[in-house]
Formats: sequence, C-alpha cells, structure tokens
Amino acid sequence: MMRLSRFLAAALTLALTLAACDTVIETPSPVGPDPLEPISANQQALVTAAFQEVEDLFDLGFNASSAAKDASLPLAMASMSARVDTTTYTGIYDTGNAKGYLLTLQYRQPQGVGVWTARVQHARGVDHDADAATADLDAVESVTLTFLTYADLDAFVTALGAGTNAYLTGASDDAEASFAAYDTWRVAQVYSPGVGLAVVGYANAELREAVTVREPVVTLNTNGTGTVRDGGADGAVRTRYFGADFAISADGSFTGTLLRTLSSSGDLADGSLVSRNDYPDTSFRQTKQRGGDGVVIRENTEG
Repeated sequence: MMRLSRFLAAALTLALTLAACDTVIETPSPVGPDPLEPISANQQALVTAAFQEVEDLFDLGFNASSAAKDASLPLAMASMSARVDTTTYTGIYDTGNAKGYLLTLQYRQPQGVGVWTARVQHARGVDHDADAATADLDAVESVTLTFLTYADLDAFVTALGAGTNAYLTGASDDAEASFAAYDTWRVAQVYSPGVGLAVVGYANAELREAVTVREPVVTLNTNGTGTVRDGGADGAVRTRYFGADFAISADGSFTGTLLRTLSSSGDLADGSLVSRNDYPDTSFRQTKQRGGDGVVIRENTEG
C-alpha cells in the first residue's frame, strides 16, 4: 500500500513538472519574410497613370493620323495658339546634348481662359541601386508643364531646344530648381529594376513620392478584359493585356487569355523611347520614337 502511495505521489510530481514545462514552450514563428503591404488606392492610381503614359506612346507610333508634322515647331505653335482645344505632337532635338524629346503641345480654353500645356517625354538614366559601378537604368520620363501665356510656352520650348534646362539635359537631378518658375509642373518616371518589379516616381511642387510595385497591379475592365502592369527585363516596364475571359481570384491571382505584352523603355543614347508588342504567335510590333527639329522620328518594325 505504501509502495502504491509513493508511486502515485511520484506520478503526480511528474505530471506537474510536465505541465510546468508545457507552459514555457513557445510556438515557433512562421518561416519566411513578412507579408507585403498592399499599395494604397492613391498609389495604385499614380502607378496606373504612369503606365498609361508609356502605353499611349505605342498606339501613337502606329496611328497613321498622328504622322509627324512637316511644319517647323514655331509654325505649329502659332497655329495651335489660334485654335481652341488643339493638340500638336511634335519633336525637339537638342544638338548640344545629342538628345531628342517627344513634345505634346496643347491649348485649351477652360472657362474662357487660355491655358497652354507642354508634355516632354524622353529617356532618363536612373541610378536605381546607388552604386556608381553599375549602369543607370533607362527610365521613361514625362515632364508636364502648364503656362498661362503663350510667351512663357515659347520661352520654355526655345530653352529646351537650346539645351539650357539643366534637369532635362541631365546636368542636374533637381527638378524643382529647373521648373519652379513655371505655373505648374510635374515629373513622372517609370522603370523596372528587375522582372516583376516596377518603380514609379512622382514629383511636383507639393508631391514627392516613389512607389515600388512588388506585386502586379491588376485591372479588370467593364467589358471583361483585363490588364496586368509590372516590371520587365533591363529596365523595361510591361503591360499584359488579357481577353474577355479575364478573372481575378480572392487571393489576387488572375487567369485569362493573353492577347499581347507591351514592353516600354528608354534609350539613353539619343533620348528615344521604345515600345514593343509581343503576341502569343511569337510575332511582334515595335516602335522607336525620338524628337527631331520640329518633327517626330519613328522607326517601326514588325516581325
């Protein structure tokens, strides 16, 4: 009997010891990186707008109605200033820097007040990794300026052709120092530091923001089609277009028939912008565009 009591006491002591041990055992943490924070709706809008600007370049390059103007830039500007809601797509070539700029000039009269807008698009080198030993990536950059007088617009275009704007020639990275004197200004850049990654940077007098896309930005259109925007290879950003069977799952994955993949990038050698469409049947269409002296120079390739 005494042996049984001693056995029960020992068993109870062992059970209490195990229970105490159980209380200090910690659950191992999950293996792997922390989950990515989704980009905000406002950031997604900035990313979509930046991609849309480079996507429009391809459509313009293969649109017969948007052929380059034969007139010189001053004549184009003079005719534009005399008409309401007029847009002229032309080019500037800065011989001093051997660089061409694609230039969209627009004149509107909202509420009866004339407003001139210039959008300059070109390739810009970006030091994406803060390492001088690696080459800059070719970003597609858009600079949009608004002018309240035609004289201000004319002065800006003249300075652009003369190569005296430090930011646009690449002599400075301080956009505000180069554009603060104008009524409104905005700089947008988009490039890819790696496949699947895209970086969109915005700057103006009030906004300084860079958005890095690590997960594709997926858009479902009202007609059932869809687009997926992210980064491609060698600095090029890409947009994939899907057919009307496009679908997005709750976890963010997507399915659908791939119609084409558009890759857009810059070429620092002459400031030109390159847009290439690849199709599932391995065919492609590519347009390379740069500014000339009052004209746009395009090289269209198909295969």
